[in-house]
Amino acid sequence: MENIKKLLNMKNILFLIMVIIAIIIFNYFTEDTEKYYETTLVQMGDIKSVVNTTGTIEPQIKADLIPLVNGIVKEVYVDYNSVVKRGDVLALIDPEQFKLSLKQAEANLLKTKSDLQNTSNIYDSNIKLFDKNLISRQELNNSKVDYSSSLALYEEANASFQKAQTDYKNTDITAPIDGVIIDKNLTEGQVVSGSLDQKPVFTIVNNLKDMNIIAAVNEVDIGRLSVGNSAKFITDAYPEDEYTGRVKQIVSQPVSLNNIVTYNIIIEFENNNNLLKPGMTANVEILAQSK
Repeated sequence: MENIKKLLNMKNILFLIMVIIAIIIFNYFTEDTEKYYETTLVQMGDIKSVVNTTGTIEPQIKADLIPLVNGIVKEVYVDYNSVVKRGDVLALIDPEQFKLSLKQAEANLLKTKSDLQNTSNIYDSNIKLFDKNLISRQELNNSKVDYSSSLALYEEANASFQKAQTDYKNTDITAPIDGVIIDKNLTEGQVVSGSLDQKPVFTIVNNLKDMNIIAAVNEVDIGRLSVGNSAKFITDAYPEDEYTGRVKQIVSQPVSLNNIVTYNIIIEFENNNNLLKPGMTANVEILAQSK
């Protein structure tokens, strides 16, 4: 019995020694590594509140030209990137049929003018004769009807002549603004029409230096922005180049898509190096507030 007690005491001592060793090993391998701290001076700085969005680069002024008359294109005088002035002739629609229509309208106008003058003279003369009781009232009324009819025909002929003149003039497709041609959909021999569904034959922008970004801002953020806020942006084409601009306009008309309401803002900037093109995507950061 005494031997058994001694054996148990030995086991307890061995177990205790093993526990102590395990604790020492655990502490050795789990001891915190040495900590390093970096210090710096306290400095004054800015706290900025910004709104991030994307937008599309657009020219400030763009004109799409649609022919005003139907016909066959006889000549095209410009091409992509041509610099034009307001009033420059860009293309010519064959004017021969319009020239003929103008001559016919002019001849008809001269005839109706002559008829009007004749009926006017008769009517004036009949008024004097009627006052002297030399003709009947019926004859006077008949001359008045003839005069009124001639006047209506003359006015109709004059309107036709004015339209023929305008149509003939519109065979010249002219530039409505000073600028640069960025799109051309016209070749010699092509048939064009003056209808509204006609695809624009030319697209002209005023210049490629002063441009805009049209960007959509969520309704949550639009209240943080004001006209005049500064902005900076980069493009996918030139990610290393950062451009700056300012908010020119905030459009009040909402745009709703999939229950998300946004408002368009217009940011103006100077494209000094002329690298940026209409239609490019801009990744924009707008400064809403700074302290």
